[in-house]
Amino acid sequence: MPDVQNLSPLIFEPIYKEKIWGGQGLRLKLGKNIPQNRPVGESWELSGLSGNESVVMRGPLSGKKLSEVFNAGQNINGKNAAFPLLYKFIDANRDLSIQVHPGYNNTLKSPVSGDSKTECWYIIDAKPGTRVICGLKKGVKLQDVNDACETGNLPDLCNYIPISSGDVVFVPAGVIHGTFANTLLYEVQQSSDAIFRMFDWNRVDDNGQLRPLHAKEAMNALDMTYHEYHVIEPVKMGDIGAYHTIRVACRYFAVEEYRCAGPTSLKLPARKTFQVITILTGSICFSGENQAASFVKGETVFVPVSAHEYGINAEANTQLLLSYTPELVSDIISPL
Repeated sequence: MPDVQNLSPLIFEPIYKEKIWGGQGLRLKLGKNIPQNRPVGESWELSGLSGNESVVMRGPLSGKKLSEVFNAGQNINGKNAAFPLLYKFIDANRDLSIQVHPGYNNTLKSPVSGDSKTECWYIIDAKPGTRVICGLKKGVKLQDVNDACETGNLPDLCNYIPISSGDVVFVPAGVIHGTFANTLLYEVQQSSDAIFRMFDWNRVDDNGQLRPLHAKEAMNALDMTYHEYHVIEPVKMGDIGAYHTIRVACRYFAVEEYRCAGPTSLKLPARKTFQVITILTGSICFSGENQAASFVKGETVFVPVSAHEYGINAEANTQLLLSYTPELVSDIISPL
């Protein structure tokens, strides 16, 4: 293992996932090297999940697993014991199932520890008129949901939200949700792949079989609270040569956006945790410690704590997302 005091930003091999609802959008819109003519729905950019662990793509650590790098010390991970997040690009070529993630106890009416999965979506591309499901309609009761799962009428109870490119949707654990066709998004979530599928549009897989549903488990995990604040408005930050906004912040993750109209020099904030940068358009170059590394559209970069002093040079028309596990007061509230 190279000296972790001077470890440079790293890029990992994407893990491509074929899905019944996938397509070719990751290749056509992000330049991903996915198999052609296959329904690829997800590109896992950074994952510490067992059996789906990211591997360093290039450089002196090429071939190392994320856990090997991450556990090398606090100069890499800050104070995180294990990699706490999962990063994905998702291409919804067809409608996804209506589902819920664990992390909420309906009986206790409160979040629970364990295999929790709170997530957010940055909408990269969506056709006009596209909607997502987030939550249930006002006044819907748990028994209504149970009955609808049995009759196949669950879509009638769901809350539909119009979306556009550039929107951010926040989906806490326990909130019923679904994504529709012609949507390309970037997802930041807690490190979990747990899904309780509630409705799947009565479609069959390649073997002619219906995919399993998990209505009983979903009933116990559903957060029935109604609200209208799933699409998060951006919060403008100070002038740093780029249009800089906070897009979402919670105790698990924060996501900031930088839009650079012209060539721009940026400096990462000094934080006590790792940071992750994903380039949506354009390209960037890191420079520091007599090293330089360039990254382009569609790539996700892991920035260890030891590399926060690196400078970033972004070409014109670059758009990037920066995320991290925040200290909410010092990282989010105080700068405002």
